[in-house]
Amino acid sequence: MGLRAEFYTVSGKMFKTATFDSGNSITVDGKPREFTSKMVITSAIVKGDVTTMSYRKVWIKKVPDSIFNLNLLVK
Repeated sequence: MGLRAEFYTVSGKMFKTATFDSGNSITVDGKPREFTSKMVITSAIVKGDVTTMSYRKVWIKKVPDSIFNLNLLVK
């Protein structure tokens, strides 16, 4: 599970950073598994620009491999 991510522009300048908290867990096959409970995204360009996303009520769902197709994103 990730703790921190950094995002850069094409020119190599840092654009945003994200930090992840794992304060929740879910049971998978009878075993507890941590999952991200909060993600905080901070702009490296605009001072004070912060986005916080909290994740609750997580469930597991089968997703077909075909959903991960880059051609579906280009329209």
